[in-house]
Amino acid sequence: LLSRWLKQRRYQQAQRYLSKGMELLAIENYAPAEKALLRSAQYAAEPLAAYLAAAQAAQAQQAIARAEDYLNLADNRQYRLTVQIARIRLWLATGQWEAAAARLKSIYPHDKKEPVINQLLLETLIKLQAWSDLLEWLPVLAKAPMADTIQQQALLKTAYQQCFAFIAKMTGRVDKINTFQQLQNFWQQLPRSHQRDTDIVLGYVQALISVGFYEESDRICCRVLAEQWHNGLVTIYGRILHPQPELALQQAQRWLKKHPQSPALLLTLGRLSMQ
Repeated sequence: LLSRWLKQRRYQQAQRYLSKGMELLAIENYAPAEKALLRSAQYAAEPLAAYLAAAQAAQAQQAIARAEDYLNLADNRQYRLTVQIARIRLWLATGQWEAAAARLKSIYPHDKKEPVINQLLLETLIKLQAWSDLLEWLPVLAKAPMADTIQQQALLKTAYQQCFAFIAKMTGRVDKINTFQQLQNFWQQLPRSHQRDTDIVLGYVQALISVGFYEESDRICCRVLAEQWHNGLVTIYGRILHPQPELALQQAQRWLKKHPQSPALLLTLGRLSMQ
């Protein structure tokens, strides 16, 4: 009976300190929050929540080593992934991007079904501007489970645009055929839903134009704009050095009948008339 009472008392104390610590953390009173959360961890049979929150409080005070210590105390086999993610987020927040990327790559084979792992790896490679790594990982990550959020879609679009630009810059106009093949190969690895995304198509067309593939750029712009209007593609259509500018001008004039108030199209018409 005494043992049960002591156990119940410790549980109540752990909860009381946890509630107090979370309240202080919410109002950004970090030092007393950390102290309360540590007291909670000392009393709790399952101290994971207290240690994770204490790590946040320590991080907010720029005490990174202390935050790492709390995560080490929280780490065990049962909560391995939870603590790993918290540690990776700590590294990202403190600029330790290389360490975060290395850890994400090492745990990826085991945890690739977790959307947060895919999202964090994508975000980390973009922050590192590791475009050659991104070329290798993006076809995998694009097909992996991820949270369907606006932020995630923006990350994917940024990744694709940077990869297209990297391929074009890496080989450039010196070996145009090889560059074109690499761009096409990368494009063909994209899921069909991404190939229909006009922002991603825009990045592909920009890369094609940068290495002088104007006919292919023209063809893609016309095909996509026939299905979905996009001001960026319309604008870039006017920047293509068309082999037959009079035909491009006629195409733009046909678009004008459907989109007479489009500023992007009016700008493109002006540019095409000067070619």
